[in-house]
Amino acid sequence: MLLLSLALAQTWAPVGTTWQYVVKTKRYNSPYNYHYCTTDTWTLKVVSDTVILGKLCRHIKGYIGQVVDYWLYEENGRIYYYNASMQNFLLLYDFNVGVDSYWVRGVSDTVWVDWIDTIVVNGRVLKRLFVRERGIAGTLISPVIEHIGGYRFLFPLTVSWDVCVDGVLPLRLLCYEDSSWGRWGNCKTSKMTLWQSSVPIAIYPNPFSDEVRVYFGGWRGYLEIYDVMGRRCYRGILYHGANWLDVSFLPEGVYYFRVYSAGRHYSSTLIKKE
Repeated sequence: MLLLSLALAQTWAPVGTTWQYVVKTKRYNSPYNYHYCTTDTWTLKVVSDTVILGKLCRHIKGYIGQVVDYWLYEENGRIYYYNASMQNFLLLYDFNVGVDSYWVRGVSDTVWVDWIDTIVVNGRVLKRLFVRERGIAGTLISPVIEHIGGYRFLFPLTVSWDVCVDGVLPLRLLCYEDSSWGRWGNCKTSKMTLWQSSVPIAIYPNPFSDEVRVYFGGWRGYLEIYDVMGRRCYRGILYHGANWLDVSFLPEGVYYFRVYSAGRHYSSTLIKKE
């Protein structure tokens, strides 16, 4: 994602650029008092250009269990992100620093650079910084790659995630892709269906297997699943935020999802694959 050349400052992360991350988290089954690990795919996507405080920014939507908005701009080898609560831009990355130096990310998060090397991505040589940053249990060392961003996640995380396997990062980059650089990494083929409606709704993955995640932006709604014969196979309640639906009982095939909320209904087609 990140370019050091000011001449290319307006060309990084064009509209349509995507990042995919895999996240492993623990989920608890309260009645039976046990936990199990699930693997989700988080996606960031540049959806438009916009101007904030006189800066030309990339508007990024994050589909990370809920829909989140981010805004970034690049200037002189530094990447800044917009903090809506402070109504100001804060430093995210600084590619001008050297080894044994640091930058202050956000307000007070110090990021130290332990060493620097290069990596070839789709035939292009990019700088890679190995940085120390706060993690799940203390300090993590993880790479940050110019033009692509952090290997752990593009933005600072404000929550902690349970580690399912000792020594394995619960969040890491799967792939990066844009219109000029192409694809780098192992992108998952499953896609998220985001319904542009008066109520934000996102359903993923598609195709699905045992579980469907539904982000619901309304207060309360209902979801129904129908097969191609029009028979209702599932009906459940949706609450605001992330909802997890166990649909492992459904056989392979095409299904129709309908969400009812505030007197309106929204529909989509999804595919079940084992």
